[in-house]
Amino acid sequence: MTIKFSVRAKWLGCVLLQLVLNLSFGQEKLILSKPFFAFYSKGSNKYKVISDLSIYTYLGNSIWKKDTLYTGGMIEKSEFFEDYFAISENENDYLVNKGCGKVFRIENSNLIRLDNSFNQRNQYNSNAFFFKKKLYLFGGYGLFTSKNIITYFDKEKKEWFLEIYSGNEKPEAISSSYSILDRNYFYVFGGGQAINGLPKFSNQVWKYNLYTKRWSDLGQISPFLKRIGRIPNKDSYQSSEYLHDGPNLYHIFPERNLVTHFISDRFSNITQIVGGSQDSILIAVRSKNGLTAIEVVAKKELMIGRPSYLQLYSNTSYLNFWIWSFFGLFLCVVGYLLVRRLYNRNAVKVQLTMLDREICKVLQSNGEQGIELSMLNELLNDGSSTYEAIKKRREMKLKELRLIFSEQYGLRKDEVILEKRFEKDRRIKLFYLNPIINID
Repeated sequence: MTIKFSVRAKWLGCVLLQLVLNLSFGQEKLILSKPFFAFYSKGSNKYKVISDLSIYTYLGNSIWKKDTLYTGGMIEKSEFFEDYFAISENENDYLVNKGCGKVFRIENSNLIRLDNSFNQRNQYNSNAFFFKKKLYLFGGYGLFTSKNIITYFDKEKKEWFLEIYSGNEKPEAISSSYSILDRNYFYVFGGGQAINGLPKFSNQVWKYNLYTKRWSDLGQISPFLKRIGRIPNKDSYQSSEYLHDGPNLYHIFPERNLVTHFISDRFSNITQIVGGSQDSILIAVRSKNGLTAIEVVAKKELMIGRPSYLQLYSNTSYLNFWIWSFFGLFLCVVGYLLVRRLYNRNAVKVQLTMLDREICKVLQSNGEQGIELSMLNELLNDGSSTYEAIKKRREMKLKELRLIFSEQYGLRKDEVILEKRFEKDRRIKLFYLNPIINID
């Protein structure tokens, strides 16, 4: 028997088939209305998202594959996103209790419990990372106190243990900080703790050697990142080399003390960035209707334009402390005598505003090595201005400072803020405040 279909029926059949394919393999953007985990699975080399007990795997070419996550009743659906986070190592993906405790391996969409411990409620908003197939947690908050400890999970003993540091130097107790794992080193900065009900933020950048188990204080976080350091990191459980703040996107290379800074209004709507792949990056954008759109894009498409090259921290710890102390004292004495001589010659003292002082400090922050003028943008950003408006405001403020200091110190206007070429890229100009100028 032969069955003949009408043109309309054939068209409807095609639509239904396409709908089934979309339900099975997803769409260009993954649209979610509920909380989710987003991470890069190192074992499969794919981005994954877990939401409402479903696992979405990015297969490439704008295709998402959906599978059901079976918990076996070991985790209640109501506590799933409240109490756990997802993390990956070279072979497997895991779910871990946020306060330190239960550990599950995700295997073929099933949860397999690995521990004999209990939920300790001791390290909420800590920093999590894997090293040599061992899971670590640093810092966090629990039992009414912030922590500066590192705990690790022993797979054979199925329990958590306290890491014993070498040396006496270690960070202060912090939670909700930012972290980066770079080969054998773990870097942490930002975050803070509450003291007598008031927040105290960390301005230091710390480096932990995972072989020697020794901390090193690298110095103070650069001025342009201090604002981010004071924003609690909602994704502290995920080590990431990417930071974003409004129209600013930062790619951090801690071992080189280098930050590449991109600025664009299109970054303002991003709520989360997940890296892992060499060529792509996952971004989540939350819309006004409460939905979140997740997509994987090529890095070269996201980070376009010419970046600014900045520092992560003020580098003072690589040289011997006593040599720097002696050199600093010598400069202070010479500087004091020089400024005193100039002060006597220029009796009129100019009153600077707080903004003027902050700009001068940034211009002095890297000495005669200089900075890019884009480092001043954060100080002049009122949160609503476009990049061109900020740039215009910056030019006017520098013009005012040149006029003020040229009259006070008897300098030409072009001698107030000096400039030089960046040695590695002669196209880039670096600027610094004339060393004879004292803003105290």
